[in-house]
Amino acid sequence: MAATQKTNPGPEGPFHDLREDTLKSLDAVGIEFDKAAKDIEALEAIGIDVSRLKERLEWGRKAREIILSRVNHR
Repeated sequence: MAATQKTNPGPEGPFHDLREDTLKSLDAVGIEFDKAAKDIEALEAIGIDVSRLKERLEWGRKAREIILSRVNHR
C-alpha cells in the first residue's frame, strides 16, 4: 500500500492555496444553504421539529463564512 503524504499548513495557513473550483463550490453551497433554509421553514410550518436541522445549517453557514474570510485575507 502506498503511503499518503500529509503536509502541514505553511505559515500562510491552511486556506492559502484553495483552488478556484473549491471557491466556486463554496459559492454554490451558499445557494444550497438558502434552499435548505426554505425547506426547513416549510417543515416547521407543518409542525416538524427542525431544531437540529437549524443548528446544522447555521454551523455550515458559519464554517463557510470563516473559510471565505480567511481566503480573502491573503
